[in-house]
Amino acid sequence: MKRRKYYGVAGSNGYGVYDNYDRVLESRPFITAFTIKKFKDFNEAKVFALDEYERLQDGALGSYEIEEINEKNWFYCRELIDKSTGLREDMSDTRTDVKNRIRPFMIGI
Repeated sequence: MKRRKYYGVAGSNGYGVYDNYDRVLESRPFITAFTIKKFKDFNEAKVFALDEYERLQDGALGSYEIEEINEKNWFYCRELIDKSTGLREDMSDTRTDVKNRIRPFMIGI
């Protein structure tokens, strides 16, 4: 029986957990400071992705709201929100084939 592999993926603009390496490769061009690590357990991959994302924030910890990673093969991409104006700047790419697998979360500036 083939064991399932999970890939914790993180970048400075978001994170996710994948069980399909082809989806990782499709998402890679849209992830800045791309980091990946393979795991045998979904929760271990999730912890890695979150920790690595926070490490890449250079001290900006806690200034964003994070949606819990509960789906595989999605890249949770941050969305900047200017608190003074309430305007959002979408950090994800506009290609629809990949955008359908990007879930935004908020970060205050």
